[in-house]
Amino acid sequence: MITIYKYPLKLVGYTTLEIPEDFSPLCVQTQNEMPVLWCEVNTDHDMVKANIVSVQTGDDIGKMNLEAKYLGTFQTYDGELVGHVYLLP
Repeated sequence: MITIYKYPLKLVGYTTLEIPEDFSPLCVQTQNEMPVLWCEVNTDHDMVKANIVSVQTGDDIGKMNLEAKYLGTFQTYDGELVGHVYLLP
């Protein structure tokens, strides 16, 4: 079945997701002051691990793999914390 699932993320740092392979990230937004990633998934596919990282504006991301895929930006606490979310290869 193809559907949309949401996956809570850490405000800052790494989150490992168990997610159906070949997922399609749709957007990153906050819900209840926490970042959430929405993805289109096929629940009939095998599960894989996806490594996601959230970094704050101003963080050094030079050590992050250059092949990381940008997924979105979120703001929380009235814009006091701005995070940027990447999918690591």
